[in-house]
Amino acid sequence: MSICAGQTITFVDNSTGGITNWNWTFNGGTPGSANTQGSHVVTYFTAGTFNVTLQVSNSNGADDTSMTVTVNPKPQVTFLTTDDNCKESSGNITGIVTLGSYPVTFNWNNGSTDSTLSNLTSGTYSVLITDNNGCMNTEQVIINDLQEGCDYFVYVPNVFTPNGDGNNDIFYVRGKGIRSMNLEIFNRWGNKVFESSNIEVGWDGKFGGAEQNSAVFVYVISAVLENGKKVEESGNISIIK
Repeated sequence: MSICAGQTITFVDNSTGGITNWNWTFNGGTPGSANTQGSHVVTYFTAGTFNVTLQVSNSNGADDTSMTVTVNPKPQVTFLTTDDNCKESSGNITGIVTLGSYPVTFNWNNGSTDSTLSNLTSGTYSVLITDNNGCMNTEQVIINDLQEGCDYFVYVPNVFTPNGDGNNDIFYVRGKGIRSMNLEIFNRWGNKVFESSNIEVGWDGKFGGAEQNSAVFVYVISAVLENGKKVEESGNISIIK
C-alpha cells in the first residue's frame, strides 16, 4: 500500500473463527499499536517503508499476518525570490524542486502553472505543488516592495478637450506611486463641479449632466504617495473645444 506523508489508513481485522485477542503493531504510524479489532485510523507523518503486523488468537491458538506501507514524502521546493521595487512589477519567484517524484506541477493562486513567476507586484503568492505520486504540499512566498530610490510624483494636466473624439476627453490625475488621492474641481464662481477619490475616475467636463463651455477651472488635489509623502496642490485646468 502506498500513501503520502500526513495521510491516514484505516485498519480493521476481518478474521473469522471467534477471535478474542488482537495485537496490532503500526510501525511508523500514530498510534503505534492497538489491541482491539478496529477500525483503527493510523496517520503516517514520516516518509519511509513500514511494516504493519497483526496477531490474533482465541482458545485454539494464534495466527499472524503483516503488510508493508510505503509512505511517500510531500514534494519540497526551495524558492528563489527577487522583491519588487517602487511598484514597478519587477518581482520574481523561481521554484526549485528538492524532493518529490517527477513530474512536479505548480498551481499558483494567480492562475499560473509555471515554476517561475515574473513581473510580480508585492504580495503573498500561494502555490499547490503536486508530484507524480499524487503527493501535495502548499507553500506561500512573500514578495516585498523595497521602496528604494523611488521617484514618486503626482501629475495634473492643465488642458483637456472633452469633445467626444476619444482623444483627451477625460481629465485624469496621473503619476507614480499614488497610494490615495482626492481631487476637487471648481468653476469660476466657486461651485464644486467634480470630486473623485479614485485615480481611475476622471472628469468628463460635465456638471449636473450638462457639458461645460470652454473655460478655466480650479483643481485642488491632496494625495499620499507610497513612501508616505503628502502632496497638496492646486492650479488651473482649461476646457478647450
